Amino acid sequence: MTTRSGLLLRLVAATILAGAIAAVLGTVVLRATARDALRDDIRERNAASAVEVAARLDGRIDAGVATLQLVTSRQLVAALDPAADAELRTVIANTGDFDELVLYDPAGDPVAAAASRFVTSIADEPSRPDLFPAITTRPVVELDPGVPPTLVIVVPVENPPGTIAGALLARLPLEVAMAPALRVDAGLATTRFMVAADGRVIVHPERDRVLREERLPIEEIRAASELARVDIDGRPHLLSIAPMESLGAAVVIDQVEAIAFAPISDRLRELTVILLLVMSATVLAVIAVGTWLLGPLGPLTQAVRRLGLQERGVRVEEESRGEVHLLATEFNRLAETLDRRQDELDELHRLSVLVNTRTTREEVAAEVVAGSARLLEVDQAAFCSAVHDAPEILAVHGKVSEGRALELATTAIRIGRVHLDQDGEGFDAAVPVRSGDGGNVGALVMRRSTEPFGVDELAVAEAYAGFAGVALDNLARLALEQELGAELAEAVEQRRSLMRTVSHELRTPLTCIDGFSSTLLDQWDAYGDAQRQDLVTKIRHHTNDLEQLVNRLLDFAVTERGTMTADLQPVVLAEVIAAVLDGAQPLLEGRPVTVEVPDLIVRADPVLLQRALLNLVSNAVKYSAIGAPVVLRAVDDGRRIRLEVIDEGVGLTADESRRAFQPFWRAGHPSTRARGAGLGLALVSEYAQAMGGATGVVSEPGHGSTFFITLERDR
Repeated sequence: MTTRSGLLLRLVAATILAGAIAAVLGTVVLRATARDALRDDIRERNAASAVEVAARLDGRIDAGVATLQLVTSRQLVAALDPAADAELRTVIANTGDFDELVLYDPAGDPVAAAASRFVTSIADEPSRPDLFPAITTRPVVELDPGVPPTLVIVVPVENPPGTIAGALLARLPLEVAMAPALRVDAGLATTRFMVAADGRVIVHPERDRVLREERLPIEEIRAASELARVDIDGRPHLLSIAPMESLGAAVVIDQVEAIAFAPISDRLRELTVILLLVMSATVLAVIAVGTWLLGPLGPLTQAVRRLGLQERGVRVEEESRGEVHLLATEFNRLAETLDRRQDELDELHRLSVLVNTRTTREEVAAEVVAGSARLLEVDQAAFCSAVHDAPEILAVHGKVSEGRALELATTAIRIGRVHLDQDGEGFDAAVPVRSGDGGNVGALVMRRSTEPFGVDELAVAEAYAGFAGVALDNLARLALEQELGAELAEAVEQRRSLMRTVSHELRTPLTCIDGFSSTLLDQWDAYGDAQRQDLVTKIRHHTNDLEQLVNRLLDFAVTERGTMTADLQPVVLAEVIAAVLDGAQPLLEGRPVTVEVPDLIVRADPVLLQRALLNLVSNAVKYSAIGAPVVLRAVDDGRRIRLEVIDEGVGLTADESRRAFQPFWRAGHPSTRARGAGLGLALVSEYAQAMGGATGVVSEPGHGSTFFITLERDR
């Protein structure tokens, strides 16, 4: 009940929200559209009105000019007679338009004058020598920007016609002349007024506006293209402007924006009331329909919640009410499917835990076979592991025919996908087991006697096979990790052994050098030349040992960085061997040495070649008895030269021969007296590779060893 009420409330809230959004958007669009339409209407109406009023004011000025031209045709005025002031007073009194009339002679001096609101005389009027350069045969209309603004009209006096004999100047207040044409009916809600070229208001129906000399942004109004929005007295006004042809001024039509758009606001208020009524009716309809539709959904909602909490066996009554009945039916079907999938997931999870904790292939196979038998309800199952493309059975369930199982597994492994088959006794399925790199490492074979395997069941079987592949990969990875760990431990131990050996090897010659040199210094005077020579020879011998050890360590560091290079060039082999034997003379003392080297030239680095041979000779001396012979021999096969160093030492086993050139390794025969860091033969291999050659050893325990280097012959 609570769920149904909550859903109904959300439906009502959504309806209200949607209606409110639609109303707001509709109001905004309607308001914008209506304002644009009304603005266009105001623009057209006010622009036409401004042009009409400007034309009317221009006509009034033209009428005044025509009146003055008639006055200039009178006899006294045309004759520039001082008595013409009486005629001028008559004109002012009869027309009621002009405030003042002044008659000037060609020199610009006043001849006659008359005024309507004050008494004037010739003496009161200033001379105007600028009048006649400004006029020709046409009148001049000017605006006097004083307060109040005055219209000044100057027409020429022609006597005879066509000859300018003087000028008649008329003044009239703009407010008196123009205000009647600017008045409008109160119902139009607009104001008309006149502005000067600088934007100053010069004629306005409200006199206080003129007295304050208010100025408008005339350039901004003109740039607004017939309708401008300007703030006046703190309120926005809509202004239209039309220029006057006869005067440097313009007519402005002014309308308060709020008043202009008042019809829109009234219409929107009406629409708002209508929308509220429609929304209220819609909400009531939603409540009624929602109550009728959502009533049966209460139990279904509770069932969905229980299903979301992973509760098993959740079902609902299948109502007979249209779509709700279909919804309940589909929910029950979904719940059954979820229960079945959850059983599969539980079994797969259990299998994944078991599989990933097994330590042998047989245990993995047993778990996979047992899990598939439980979940897929098969009569027989077998796990076949592929060993060099020849499957072998590791685990079985039921009475499995080994021949049939191996046949199915072989086919699945060969085609790389699920293989289905059947015979008179049942239905078979073979699922390949793949390793992480995609290779087939086995197959899961299953047999069922009642019905064939479905798509979903094969998917579960493939998941089991996937777990098996992961488990086998884990076993292989574990074996590799153990092997790498053993190699790493061995490397660490070799490094430690190297440090111990190097420390010992460095300490021995240094101790001897220090002892012999101290004895020589202390007993210099007591010893004869023969004794001194003997001590120096011993110091020299141990210095050579120390130098060789340091050179080997430096060369090994270079090889470890991978930066060793060789300067290959033609090398006379006999010369290099002679240099090696000369440098190894202290080692070979008392030992027969045989050299069997023909006149050959090889491509090699002379320095690296000499070091390699010296290491091989030193190795032969270390691992053979005192006085045992050493043989140096070169064998030419026409393309490559094989340099051999042969000794009659303790020899090496097959495993020792395989490891002879590894760093830090030394033979452990108890009869040897050899010392060293285990780097000599490793460096020989690096030297040979840098020169494009190879190394090797032929040996047998108790029969000596033959170490050799192969190099390219120089043609």
